[in-house]
Amino acid sequence: MDPWQLVIGFAAGAAAGAAFFAALWWTARRLPSARKPGLLALGSFVARLTVVLGVFYLLSRYGRWEPMVAALAGFVAARLVAVRRVRPAAQDK
Repeated sequence: MDPWQLVIGFAAGAAAGAAFFAALWWTARRLPSARKPGLLALGSFVARLTVVLGVFYLLSRYGRWEPMVAALAGFVAARLVAVRRVRPAAQDK
């Protein structure tokens, strides 16, 4: 197993996750003012899912499961970063 496959898998998963959660944040901010919020939500979901599944499909062509696990780890890491950036700061009591 080439270690670069793991690095590529992690980076691809992180990039897909960053794109997914950035688009989700963009969509959530636009929904209140959208003329057709249902269409916006559905279109955004389909686009985000297509990108993520496309990245995972391309990684599956390596023929090994390890890059897929690395990509999943990268995706989860991107989610953790996104949640920390969006979550409001805790207020002191």
